[in-house]
Amino acid sequence: MVLIVVTQFFTNKSTTALTIGNRQAVKTFLLNNSIQDLVNTSFDLEGKFKNSSIISDKNNLRPLADSLTRLGYHAYVIVNNGLPEGQDIAETINNIVDSQVYISERIIKAAKSSNSSQLQLMTDSLRMLKPGEKVYENCLKLQEELKSNLQQTLDKNSDQAGKLSFSTGYWRFFPS
Repeated sequence: MVLIVVTQFFTNKSTTALTIGNRQAVKTFLLNNSIQDLVNTSFDLEGKFKNSSIISDKNNLRPLADSLTRLGYHAYVIVNNGLPEGQDIAETINNIVDSQVYISERIIKAAKSSNSSQLQLMTDSLRMLKPGEKVYENCLKLQEELKSNLQQTLDKNSDQAGKLSFSTGYWRFFPS
């Protein structure tokens, strides 16, 4: 009877560890998707905001503002759902995105008011900031952290699956 209780305890412990590991793996994949969208959006917006023909058409300003919102959302997701190991990198990415959004919003405001000197100043600021490049570099670092963490999770899951298999297979040697 004691053997049954002990085996059940280890089975429950292994099952819980596998569940936690699987949730961590899903979280990692979701974060990776946000990272990829963040990088693509950052580069795309940087290019559009540096293109005077796009900015001069006031019909483009609303969709650009909406894209800035999406960019900020992905940065928020990365910072608030990231792994503790990559939190510093996520904060750096968020700061870069905040700067990109701020400058881009100022570009929109200058374009709406036809303030060409402010528009030129903000466009030059965006060029010097190179947010797409900085976001990309830091996202690569964050993805390395996620990859390492995911590998540890998968290794732990494999270990727990082996323990679970052993504890449930143990009873095959002892007929009822």
